[in-house]
Amino acid sequence: MSATSAVDDLQRYFESLYREGGEFQSEEYEDSKDLDHSWKHLRTGIVVWKDAIDLSGGPGAKAFSLHGEEYVKRVYPPRASFCIPLLIDPENAYDISVRPMPEMQAAGKPPRMNLGDKLLNEPGQPERRCVVFQNARARLSDALRAREAAAQSPGLKTAKERLGHALWKRGYFPPRCRAS
Repeated sequence: MSATSAVDDLQRYFESLYREGGEFQSEEYEDSKDLDHSWKHLRTGIVVWKDAIDLSGGPGAKAFSLHGEEYVKRVYPPRASFCIPLLIDPENAYDISVRPMPEMQAAGKPPRMNLGDKLLNEPGQPERRCVVFQNARARLSDALRAREAAAQSPGLKTAKERLGHALWKRGYFPPRCRAS
């Protein structure tokens, strides 16, 4: 896909177009009126940050997010109002209900059991999913710079504006002078 592409699937957007400066367009989301640089999912009300925390080494990263609208409607409304997308290399993400972390394997712990011998999902309790990230580094500025560099279309100035805004908020630019 080219940087001028747009996609309406949020997970696919973060995995394939986000770094290229592409656009996310969906009738299921609107710009959040309450939080800066966020979308609001219309059916669930969950607010999603428009940036991803990129903990990956580059291409091939997977986006970790909510799974399935029916699951979200049933489980998340009482527990979550916000979503911060994470990009991480699949080999550094451990869904411990399926694959134990190296420390757990070394201690002889099977999937679904933590180091303290406690079950992830206890009988009679709501099902939980626990994904643990290892060997990861946060690189928001790097991700925004890569998006800005890849955004070739004049219509995709959003990536450049977002990078400038993020750097300004971190104090990289002096305050603007106002004319008297």
